Amino acid sequence: MKKRIDPNVFSIPSGAPFLPTLVDSILSGRLIAGFAPQNDPLALSDLTIWVPTRRAARELTTDFIDRLNCKAALLPMIRTLGDVDEDDFLFGVNQTVNAGLDAVPVSSMERQLKLAVLIESWAQNLNVSQRALFDGAKILVPSSSSDAVWFAADLAHLMDTVATEEVGWSELNTLVPKDYAQWWELTLEFLKIATVYWPDHLSETGQTDASVLRVQNLRNQAELYQTGNSGPVIAAGSTGSIPATADLLKAVSRLDQGAVVLPGLDRDMPDQVWSFVYLPDNDRDDFGTAPGHPQFGLKRLIDHIGVSRSDVQHLEIPESQGSERLREAIVGLSLLPSEATGLWHQKKTEPKNTDLAFENVSLIEADNEREEALAIAIALRETLDQQDATAALVTPDRNLARRVAVELRRFGLNVDDSAGQPLCNRPHGTLLRTVLQVAFGEADNTALASLIAHPLARFGMSVESARQSARMLELLALRGTLTPTQPATILQALSAQLDTTDKHRVPPVITRMSADDVSAARSLGEKIEEIFRSQKADSFAEFVTLTISILEAVASDEAGNLIHLYGGEEGQAL
Repeated sequence: MKKRIDPNVFSIPSGAPFLPTLVDSILSGRLIAGFAPQNDPLALSDLTIWVPTRRAARELTTDFIDRLNCKAALLPMIRTLGDVDEDDFLFGVNQTVNAGLDAVPVSSMERQLKLAVLIESWAQNLNVSQRALFDGAKILVPSSSSDAVWFAADLAHLMDTVATEEVGWSELNTLVPKDYAQWWELTLEFLKIATVYWPDHLSETGQTDASVLRVQNLRNQAELYQTGNSGPVIAAGSTGSIPATADLLKAVSRLDQGAVVLPGLDRDMPDQVWSFVYLPDNDRDDFGTAPGHPQFGLKRLIDHIGVSRSDVQHLEIPESQGSERLREAIVGLSLLPSEATGLWHQKKTEPKNTDLAFENVSLIEADNEREEALAIAIALRETLDQQDATAALVTPDRNLARRVAVELRRFGLNVDDSAGQPLCNRPHGTLLRTVLQVAFGEADNTALASLIAHPLARFGMSVESARQSARMLELLALRGTLTPTQPATILQALSAQLDTTDKHRVPPVITRMSADDVSAARSLGEKIEEIFRSQKADSFAEFVTLTISILEAVASDEAGNLIHLYGGEEGQAL
């Protein structure tokens, strides 16, 4: 593949649907000269498209199918630039790209757990070796396995950031002045986990962090495009925030059959104001805006590619959607850098027809979260009364999305949540949370009652027997009692209820129980005491092993099967 002299860069306005507009532009031949596969069902198979995430790849496939109207065709090869936190990261590009990369990516969970073990070891040795530096003062370090796990998550995030930005650890010793040398020495000792001990572990196991592999793959792919390859290539939707990604986009833009499509580059901001959108090189520069500006990443990317904003071609919105174009200009005006907000007064009458820009926009001021969710649910429900209408809720607030889904179920609508549900809120996750609370938390009758009544809890019995025994035990030993009951003393609580001499305190429902009901309750109580018998865990590994054994004992059925616990998508996640 030849390299072009002038980069080929486009932008899809923020008011246009990104992926459908991208598909239309590809099929019509607007992006790549001489490549218009609309009428050739085989031509699309020569195309490679890079998108930011796997979700975007799935949606792009769906949009191609919809746009082709079920015609037989070979779809493009769609690749993802990937996310740092994605396990099993694979690019799937040809072997030339992956040559020499024999290391296996370590999963994020495995890394976090092993880092937690290293952090626990560091914390145990710290009080002996470092306390003299602080005159006996108390040093706040991980004091439990739980603390170590949280420390490990933060350290893993730092390691991914360092690998992604390709900055390295070599300058750590020169970052802090001597006034803070003692505290910084403590920090450096901690960071040795990332700079020394973890790399040694990876070397021994032949593994590599997924973020490191991603950078290596991106760089190898960019090099491949620079030396030549076959077939048209499009990179769409990325802002090039990662240095290796920016280099890949630059390589794609200079291919003879390559194109980069940006998301929502501002085309209305005056050139003088556009110059303010950059990161100052020093503290004395008062004109640079912070990198939090929405256009900062795009400006840095097009500067890296080597094109000016005027060179970027915009994939226009159809004239019938003129209100979106006006809205785009108004929103861009509202987001001017702080150095240019004086232009608001000059442009307060621009653009014209602001009413037209917001004619299909509603503002709802809700008094509380429930009212907010209900208003959104009603708006979504109303689309069912319109033929061929569709609706979607786009929000970064996961709690709001769940509230809206609950409100829609009142209308008999089960909506798809594309972000999924957290495992901790699903039955498998609630079982684990309840097991942890009962086994390692304070005595809590409510938690214990929730555990024995959980639909996944079997306690070595059939479903019917487990449910019946749970009802009897809850009535006899837990309901109405004022003293918190430990799982290891539940038989004692049961006996106290059955042997009470004050018959006025005994609920009528208990007096009507049969001997079989009492026997079922006692049998379940015996199983609970056996499962939750006090056991000691001295290390994080032992704690995890103990947790798993308790969980499986709670969930196993009469045949010892755990298929209902570990089967299916949620079981595999657990």
